[in-house]
Amino acid sequence: MALNASSAYFVTVTAHGAMLVMALSDMNEYVMATLPLTDWTESEYIDVETSLTIAISLGIACCAIEVILLAFQLHTFTKAIFSMCLHLLATIFLLKFIVDSHPVDHFWIAFGIFSVPALLIACLNLCMDFRLKEHC
Repeated sequence: MALNASSAYFVTVTAHGAMLVMALSDMNEYVMATLPLTDWTESEYIDVETSLTIAISLGIACCAIEVILLAFQLHTFTKAIFSMCLHLLATIFLLKFIVDSHPVDHFWIAFGIFSVPALLIACLNLCMDFRLKEHC
């Protein structure tokens, strides 16, 4: 049962990462959605673009770390389902953000709500596995 949940978990993490890469490819619309319509400067544009790049890059890094951790461990069924739901919701929200050109703050909120807890679960699971195993 855990193997089936882990393979589905891998697919949702991959989908989440793919949506982040898609968002990275067209950042101008999200930056313009964040800035005021008329009175913005080039430095404001660069600041918002940098913030968006960091948010998306951190999300991609979290997905990559989770895939690497998945190679070393299998989640329990409950943890895999919970993490899978987090990544599924992140993918759905990112799709909405991409289609509707949401501001940069929404990407940071999605990162904090979906990517960080899923990565923490994977890291805690790895720590618990090491703690429970006997090491020589």
